[in-house]
Amino acid sequence: LVNILRVANVEKAAVVRVKGDRLEFDRLIAFPGGAKKFTIRFDTRSKRYWTLSNPAPEGAKDPASMRNRLVLMSSVDLMEWRIERTVVTHPDAEKHAFQYVDWQFEKGDMVVASRTAFDDDEGGASRGHDANFLTFHRVKSFRKTR
Repeated sequence: LVNILRVANVEKAAVVRVKGDRLEFDRLIAFPGGAKKFTIRFDTRSKRYWTLSNPAPEGAKDPASMRNRLVLMSSVDLMEWRIERTVVTHPDAEKHAFQYVDWQFEKGDMVVASRTAFDDDEGGASRGHDANFLTFHRVKSFRKTR
């Protein structure tokens, strides 16, 4: 059993393995969006692992709070990840976010629920983390990679 965990404020993830009756740290891997919550699932059709994450721009001072870009990523081995495409984005990272997403495969698509901070008739969210919407997204034909 392998667990891939977020790591505080860096664009990496921790790999932890079950050894007997305990967990052992294995390594850190490069993982865009690794400072935020993510869910990884294996797809038997593509034989790839898939996730949605919030990568921070290179050089960001606080990568854990950058959630204004949601990307689709895949991996064949859980250790090396590549960004396949941007699913949704907004240029303002302070008051806009697509975060704490969870998702499922649905035929050739991916269906996604997101805690979202976005503009509304009352001035929008006070900050990205203080979401004012729960939004639904569909990533059509997610297996079509670059």
